Order: sequence, then structure tokens, then C-alpha cells
Amino acid sequence: MSYPPNSKNVPGPFYVEDGCCTACGIPEDAAPDHFTFGEDGQCYVRRQPCSQQETGRMLRAMWGAEFDCIRYRGHDSDVFERLGAIGKPHLCDFPPAEGIAVVLRNHVAFASVDRSSVVLEEVVEDFRSFWMMQGNLKRNTLKEKYGITLKEERMHTMRGPHRPFFYGTMWFEFAWSEREHHRVYVRHVDRGKSRILMSHSPRETTGSRAVSDTLSRWLTQSSRFGQQQWYTAEEWRQGVGGSPAPW
Repeated sequence: MSYPPNSKNVPGPFYVEDGCCTACGIPEDAAPDHFTFGEDGQCYVRRQPCSQQETGRMLRAMWGAEFDCIRYRGHDSDVFERLGAIGKPHLCDFPPAEGIAVVLRNHVAFASVDRSSVVLEEVVEDFRSFWMMQGNLKRNTLKEKYGITLKEERMHTMRGPHRPFFYGTMWFEFAWSEREHHRVYVRHVDRGKSRILMSHSPRETTGSRAVSDTLSRWLTQSSRFGQQQWYTAEEWRQGVGGSPAPW
């Protein structure tokens, strides 16, 4: 099957299919340095990724876009593997071999930037600040662009943190709306208490991937925490694998 590219795409392996874009805004949000709009309102690739981190942003855009308009026409086996792992092998013009398992990286290990010890409540509070700021930005955008006013308690809410009965772990829940909260567990993984593990639902759902994506975006912009490394539940149990992004 042929997928004609938008003529404005810059040369390279990633491209937007011509006439497919619905201006969902997700590619520009996920990879703003790589996508833009033409006068016809169609999105296109304005710059190809030049690093593993930038490729990760492109893959996030491919996963999250409303329609499968972003495609890959290159031959990089790593990109094949990663697109297969997030359930999007059909976005490759030269599909990877069959049998690539879909995976969910729902465990992330990270550390304080200065390697100092931190209490778990401080970790959760850092995320809370990010999450509520994102909610405020979204509410303002909806109001300014579309005249929609939502009550504060109906968007970007958070519960906790809570300490369960077993020592050393806590959990909190956050949500895009009041209908469904996602639980995240937090604990230290070193004696110096500078390295932390967060994990969430092992269910293979769009919501689960969105939780991983949100935690990754928080860590990427955080001035206090970094060095994120993502694992599937099985990889974490076995102490193998790992990826700098959930994609």
C-alpha cells in the first residue's frame, strides 16, 4: 500500500502522510522541534531527529497522534523494534519481521541530580507541582481557544501520598479527569536513598502508556531528578534491559 507524503516534509525517514492530518496537536506537543503546520492546516515534519532522545519524541508522537498519519520509511532495526514494542509496526513502510512482542515499560528508576538523599514525600511533591501546572495550562488553553471552563476538581487531580502497612513504599494516584485515577508506587532502591523507583499498572492499555509518558515528561523537565531508565515488570525483576524512555 502506498502512503504519499506531504510535499513539505523535509527529506528523511520520518514523514507525515499527505491529507491525513486532522490538526489534533499531539505531534507538536510531543515533538515541537520536529513538526509544524503549513498554510493549509496540514502538519508535516520540519526537522528529522538527530539523537536517541529526539527519536523517542518522534515515537511518542506516532503513538499518541489521533490518526496514524506519521510514518517511518527508514530501515533502522532499533526503530522497527521500538515501534513493534508499542504496537505500531504498521507505521513502517518496510515492516519489521513478525513476532515482535508488544511491551509496556511501567517501571522507571531515577535519581536526584546531585545524588543527595531524598524522602519519598519530596519526590511526590515534585511530581504534584508538575501535574497541577499541566492542568492549569490545559484549563487556560481550553478557555482561551474554545471558551470552555472546567471546574478545577474535574481535571488533573491527585490523591495522596499514602503509606501502606509495609515499610519503605508509598503510593499516590493521579488522573486526567475525575472518573479514573491511576495508582503509582514509589520507593527507594539504594541505601543512600538517592535513587528511586516508580511503578504503575501492568495492564497493557492506552491509559497505562499515558501514565508512563506523563512520568517521563515530568522527569525530563525536572531540575531535581533525572537519569531515568525504563523497564518492563519482568526486566526489573530480572535486573536486565532498560531504556532511557518508555518508548
